[in-house]
Amino acid sequence: MDLVFLLFLGGLACLVILWINNVRLSGKLHRRGVGTAGRITYRYVVGSPPRYTLVYRYSYYSSNYARDEEVESEVYYTVDIGDTVGVRCLPEHPQTALLEYNLSGSTSSPIGASPKDASFTEKLS
Repeated sequence: MDLVFLLFLGGLACLVILWINNVRLSGKLHRRGVGTAGRITYRYVVGSPPRYTLVYRYSYYSSNYARDEEVESEVYYTVDIGDTVGVRCLPEHPQTALLEYNLSGSTSSPIGASPKDASFTEKLS
């Protein structure tokens, strides 16, 4: 019983640390990040309940980066493969980035589009 409790506490501590790190990263990007344009290259849904993921590419100072990011279903159904999205990255570490709408306190939206019915198995060539 004590071992199970300790494992539970350890798991809970890990979740809290991950949550704090995510909040700090979002704040750091909001304060110090630079905006750039990205492009949706792939999108997919997995799991039950479903988790919606967008894969995007962006450039910063002639270097190209790719990231995947979990998003809300409303956002997932608003963007399509090939759409342009706002991305914020850290100038000192451009691989660290988030979609702009996903930052705390951000009022931007991914794009001014209406919901679309694209297949999540399509890839941008």
